[in-house]
Amino acid sequence: MNTVIEMEACTMKKLTFIIILTLLAIAVICAADKEVHTIRIASIVEEVLPTFQFELTSGMLEDQDATVLELNQGSEDSENTRRVIYVPDINKNDLDLTFTAKLSNEARCQSSFTLKLTAGDFVVTKLSGVENLSPSGVEAAVANDVASRHGVDAQLTGDGNEVSISFSGASCIPGDLATFTVRYPSDPDILPDIYYTDISLEVSSNF
Repeated sequence: MNTVIEMEACTMKKLTFIIILTLLAIAVICAADKEVHTIRIASIVEEVLPTFQFELTSGMLEDQDATVLELNQGSEDSENTRRVIYVPDINKNDLDLTFTAKLSNEARCQSSFTLKLTAGDFVVTKLSGVENLSPSGVEAAVANDVASRHGVDAQLTGDGNEVSISFSGASCIPGDLATFTVRYPSDPDILPDIYYTDISLEVSSNF
């Protein structure tokens, strides 16, 4: 009798073991047949590159308005990057000109740029011949309220005629970034004529 019971118990154990193995095999087969389909999504937070303004803000003749140029990155519109504005008679007056570089849009980027001012020579005529009248000085300064632009840092670089502008990625507030003062000495020997020179603000990306 005991032998029969032992045989039945052994048979039950074998049957249980077979059932467990079968279930495991089914689970493995089901896992092997599992398919995963994935769609990746992306959100682009677009940067807004800065637009700079370049102005002659003081030193022009009294009846002349401030000259404002919009400087967009990558734009080389010659009609928008050169204008003529009249200043006092350099035969009688020292010229003390102030130019202002401004941020004119709500820039939002993580980039840096260098603003470099270049002041040209007046090619003047005297009784002694033609000469170049060079500026006696070019001085750059960071705007006093540049911190209120938010997300903008400005530092003097180069020989004092360059300003490095860095953007942190925050949305900026338009306004002044830097000023550039250019001085030309008067010369009483200059003969009557109209004399021109170019003052240029070069905006370059810092990579």
